[in-house]
Amino acid sequence: MNSHLWGNYLLEHKYLTAKELYDAMYEDKDNHELSLPVIAIYEEALTAVEVNRIEKYCEENFKDFRTAVLDLGYFNEDSLNLLLHQEYPSYLHLAQELIDKKTIDYKLFQDIMVNYHSDTEMFNEQHEDEIDETISSLLASSLGQSQSIMMYKDYFCLYMKLLFQQLADTVDSDYTPLPPMECPEYPSAVLVSQKGTFDDDSYFYSALAMEEDDSIRFANCFAANLGMEPFNEYNEYVLAAIEDFLNTLNGFFAVNISNIHTKEFSIDPPQDLSYKFYAPTERNFLLPIVFSFGTINFILSIQE
Repeated sequence: MNSHLWGNYLLEHKYLTAKELYDAMYEDKDNHELSLPVIAIYEEALTAVEVNRIEKYCEENFKDFRTAVLDLGYFNEDSLNLLLHQEYPSYLHLAQELIDKKTIDYKLFQDIMVNYHSDTEMFNEQHEDEIDETISSLLASSLGQSQSIMMYKDYFCLYMKLLFQQLADTVDSDYTPLPPMECPEYPSAVLVSQKGTFDDDSYFYSALAMEEDDSIRFANCFAANLGMEPFNEYNEYVLAAIEDFLNTLNGFFAVNISNIHTKEFSIDPPQDLSYKFYAPTERNFLLPIVFSFGTINFILSIQE
């Protein structure tokens, strides 16, 4: 989750005011490293009470926090180095700024993280149930009558789960898949396609298609979740964002297929087929997915 989304969580739960959030988010944090206390509380390696106790020890003994935790036996060198050399979510920099500004203290930060993790786990469980229900309805539709779908049912279910989860994680969690339909041909506006091949030479094409205005909004949601600048018009950067989404999805699928089913799955580079008549020889299914900003069409072209 990026800083903007976590900031919205703080506002929704009234942990701070809009002005406090704005001041912290737009502070220059280019050289703002995460402190050991923030990391330790985030990792549940220290409690807020312990952090305050250690800071008092530091003041009384003129020591830095790292030296103090080693002296007091909270960590050894190896465990401390492991803690300090991990990748952490970008929103922790916002948490660090809020603590440095004394907008929140360590105790409140600890409480926020406990509640946030609990809320997120509850949301994920609910969302997982919704995904399973959607996939079941898809399989009960005409899509489930495809011989290839039935033959590779487990792979298809995995792929659709990854699609829905990636949409929620990197675009917007508020979306509605509509019933799928067969689509022998598609007069595309913006359309990106990618071929994936299994080690037995069976293959399928996946594609994302949408109107130009919707493509800008889709790319902006995707870019915002990655901390990128927004797009004001349709251009090669919007197209690159859509290609990146599809390539990432198929890359995750390849990794999962290898790890779970020990089956190889290779992907070709994404293809820009915008403003062309998309009519593969394979059997095509179109799944409209409605967001608040518009509709994207996911197309699966299956070798029969």
